[in-house]
Amino acid sequence: MSCTPKYYGGAGACKELPESIVGLMCLEKGHTAITKTNAKLNSGLTGLKSLIAPATIAAIKGFILDARNGAEPSGGENELTPSNVNYVQLTGVSAIVLDVYANMSWNDYKNYFAWQGTSMEIGLFDMNGDLWGTNANATNFTGFRGKFYLDKKIAPVGADKIKAYHFYVVFEDMTEWGANMEKLDTSYSAIQALEDINPVGVDISVKTAMASDGDVVVKAVLKNSSQPYAGFTTADEWDILSSELNVGCVLTVVSAANAALGEYTINIVDGAAATPTGDTVVQASKVSTTMTYLSQALTIGEYTA
Repeated sequence: MSCTPKYYGGAGACKELPESIVGLMCLEKGHTAITKTNAKLNSGLTGLKSLIAPATIAAIKGFILDARNGAEPSGGENELTPSNVNYVQLTGVSAIVLDVYANMSWNDYKNYFAWQGTSMEIGLFDMNGDLWGTNANATNFTGFRGKFYLDKKIAPVGADKIKAYHFYVVFEDMTEWGANMEKLDTSYSAIQALEDINPVGVDISVKTAMASDGDVVVKAVLKNSSQPYAGFTTADEWDILSSELNVGCVLTVVSAANAALGEYTINIVDGAAATPTGDTVVQASKVSTTMTYLSQALTIGEYTA
């Protein structure tokens, strides 16, 4: 273990205990910078929404995990090794681990399997809504470097069902902790941070497969419900994320006459106005200054006669 300079400091008049962690903000490495000042403000939570719910899908840099079903810290313990004459030295510190039992549904949980093992910057919300990170930057908020893994198992029974959606979060850089931890005293509550930043989820599905002219009927309902969503009526509310074997794919909304039922007819053609010869992945979003609704990514199969 390396040594660092030692300085004396006075004792605080208040001996407060830290609040429990109730949520995580998971951001891509190299995300758009957000100042500590903007990360703390309650002005519509627009600072954090600029990363989590921006005006375009391409600008999304992360998501909020609600950990109110449980967050149990472990790891980080000192490894003390005695010599043959029983002289004890610090020889290692284990990674810090947070077992998070997310407050979500199965449809939400399964979306995160693709994120397993991805190195991210992770900020921690405590019960007061204050945001914890590391002081690596004097101006901008910096989360702790970490990654998570999920359980693939049958749901537990009884009271243990509260632990059904398990995120095993491992923090990778121990130099970010200890004296380098930093708490931002925010002006929003934990409930606002966990419930008001993420866009509302919408499930989209193919109702009628692609026709020879590229028309597809798509159904949209609020996630985890059968309630239709009527807000995806214009082409700028749909994004083509990828298209197999095609260049210059174009998506238009042919009809939103049945939007009240959550049904839309969209058209997908390539740059030559020909039916795509491969699968296309689309996603829909609704923006009102910031993003308010967001669908999952949907793969639409190519036309087959």
